[in-house]
Amino acid sequence: MMGGTLIDRVKREERYRSLAGDIERAAEFIEGAEGPVLVVSHYDADGLSAAAAFTAALEKLGLPFQVRIEEQLTPERVKELCSAHEGAVVFLDMGSGVLGSLSEACGGVLVVDHHI
Repeated sequence: MMGGTLIDRVKREERYRSLAGDIERAAEFIEGAEGPVLVVSHYDADGLSAAAAFTAALEKLGLPFQVRIEEQLTPERVKELCSAHEGAVVFLDMGSGVLGSLSEACGGVLVVDHHI
């Protein structure tokens, strides 16, 4: 239902504005990447679909990229991935569970994940 109270509509519009701002910052991060973007994604259907869509967008933008498909992320694996790559790293369908490790090991990172 798109209606609702005025308060509900205002809250929804605030969430949309916040999301639009997040998307704009993510786009700036990707467009400003030096060297290939490392795309790390989960090996399940969600992750493979996300990786396909994301790399198709990078390809359309003419941005170089590398892809790694992973079963799971551990702090050790995060360090391996990030230490072997200079530049932007994007985690798709994974990463929200190891945010602390990501911020320590990776310089610039973007996490796009539907998991809490």
